[in-house]
Amino acid sequence: MKSTSASGGTGTKKVKTGKRFKWSNDMIADLLRLRFTNSDVKHRLEAAQTKTQTALAWQYFASVLSQSQGVVITREQVSQKYRKLKCVYHKEKREAGQTGNCARELREIDDALWGILHDAFSGRVGISGEVLLDSHLDDDEGDS
Repeated sequence: MKSTSASGGTGTKKVKTGKRFKWSNDMIADLLRLRFTNSDVKHRLEAAQTKTQTALAWQYFASVLSQSQGVVITREQVSQKYRKLKCVYHKEKREAGQTGNCARELREIDDALWGILHDAFSGRVGISGEVLLDSHLDDDEGDS
């Protein structure tokens, strides 16, 4: 017999335990450094062709990051944080381009984190192997 819950559904419910993982700017900088400059981590992530290979590459990335930081960080935490950082960077960049206001005042993230993200994502090469068109447009904007 299957057990039913009070809501009438069957099965078990996953309960999250523990606190949320708190990422420092140093951890984020290390995560992005490993992702883009560590040849082994970078190669494994870029060479992964199947879901299993991708999962193993992210697991390796998490273990290298855990060792360098001295704390346990899971594959899910690393991949989710990386995706979130990419989204935040692109959102901030898009919003800065859409408004005529000073982007620094509108930014939801601090300047140190923005510098880390901008250094990591601004000059990335696109699928065709060329540097993305707008990747260097923001370099001069910060000086004015």
